[in-house]
Amino acid sequence: MLDYADDGVLVGIDVQHASQRADIRTLTVLHLPMAEIHAA
Repeated sequence: MLDYADDGVLVGIDVQHASQRADIRTLTVLHLPMAEIHAA
């Protein structure tokens, strides 16, 4: 699930039950609908 702010900016990504569905020890992101990423 992608969470967007009121102005349309992507503010969160939620993968429910991810550890039960896949091996997520490493995560590779190929493309996100944004110009830059700021990690929290």
